[in-house]
Amino acid sequence: MRDLDDIRKDINAADAGIVPLFEKRMRAAGEVADFKKARGMEIFQAAREDEVKKRAVDMLEDKSFASETEDLMTAVMDISKLYQLRRTVDPSDPYEREPFDAAAPVAYQGVAGSFSSQAVAEFFGEGAKASAYPTFASVCDAIESGEAKYGVLPLENSTIGSVVEAYDLLGARSMYIVGEQWVQVKHALVGCAGADESTVRKVYSKAEALAQCSEYLGGRDWELIPYANTAAAAKMVAEKRDVSVAAVASESAAKLYGLDVIACPVNTEKDNYTRFIVIARKLTDAPADKVTVSFGLDNERGALYRMLGIFARLGINMSKIESRPDKSNPAKYYFVADLEGNCGSPEMKCALSAARSASHDFRFLGEYRKGRLQ
Repeated sequence: MRDLDDIRKDINAADAGIVPLFEKRMRAAGEVADFKKARGMEIFQAAREDEVKKRAVDMLEDKSFASETEDLMTAVMDISKLYQLRRTVDPSDPYEREPFDAAAPVAYQGVAGSFSSQAVAEFFGEGAKASAYPTFASVCDAIESGEAKYGVLPLENSTIGSVVEAYDLLGARSMYIVGEQWVQVKHALVGCAGADESTVRKVYSKAEALAQCSEYLGGRDWELIPYANTAAAAKMVAEKRDVSVAAVASESAAKLYGLDVIACPVNTEKDNYTRFIVIARKLTDAPADKVTVSFGLDNERGALYRMLGIFARLGINMSKIESRPDKSNPAKYYFVADLEGNCGSPEMKCALSAARSASHDFRFLGEYRKGRLQ
């Protein structure tokens, strides 16, 4: 067996041959980019890429390296494509924008006293012109009809994860995320005057809220009944005036509907936050540091890896990625990703252009300022 230093000499010699050839290839790629830009041609051309990989494999003396050679040429072409995009990407903003209007009508799901109404107040101010709607879809309907300019929806919770209905609506409706607000969720067990833990037999609340309080609720002989939302459950308990019925809701909802707080907090996780998004039909022109996109990928080896590589090579951090089944074909999935940055940077423009070309059903879902935990 040869000495390791001798083997590394061969590697260094190979690198000495590879690097000048790579430099020559990149210069040629730049000329290709200029040629395509002048003629309005697409940077990504799948047939050409297949041809390059096949020719490289055909040149091998040892065909056992075929898979590795394809991977090498794929990586080289990915680097080349990003370089070409940097030279050709359109610097203009393709999206219509308008000033943010904190005094405009806002729609949210639920009733007064809900965590959604709290998110509205914290994002738009206590004097927000807010209206409650019964469902997430009806919030979107209100925006589309012009009844509201903005909508507020919960997107994820730090304890139980994503709100899938909100993600699905983002994919189905022509709206953008223009803001986000984190709200600390502190659940309380609330009931009418005279109610306490010994009198309670039934507890109503949103299913997710009941799940968030499983440790407190699970050790008791109470019937747990899902309800539309936490504040609506509190309102119903107030109307019943029955000491055997309680709700999991916020302390503000208890105060609003004249209920007593039996126990608080009852969350299993004390650091429990919900991320709410603000949606609108147009983007705002306010400063932004976060972008959200969705995209589908072909079910083939390395597809997601290559997509992640686009953002990594351009220095863009992907703070979250979520997969959702494609409703038209449940065997396929699409992805929703949060990216750090904004569309004013050349790197983000290049990344979005590359991601659009490397995927199908690509959608730009929003650009906004990151919410801060209180």
